[in-house]
Amino acid sequence: MMGAFDAVLILAGDADRNAPTLACLADQAAEAFHSGLTSSLISTGCCHHTLDLFPGRTEAQCLRDLLIEREVPGSNIFTEERSADLVGRIHYAQQQL
Repeated sequence: MMGAFDAVLILAGDADRNAPTLACLADQAAEAFHSGLTSSLISTGCCHHTLDLFPGRTEAQCLRDLLIEREVPGSNIFTEERSADLVGRIHYAQQQL
């Protein structure tokens, strides 16, 4: 099945994989994938620039983990892990694409 979009770029995240908002994003992105809307998902984010310490997992990795738990194949998930804010997410994701 051909998706309506080549990829869905997810511009939000959270370094806390238990955050309700991150779970909601994962649910919505997985639904887009499973419904055939897209064949690729791009999770973004390193950590917020106000954090003094780098988290154990990046925002992109946390979302990737949640997507895999929702049966999205890892081969269909791409990560951008250099950004610390919205502008960075767009900039670095564009470079990867």
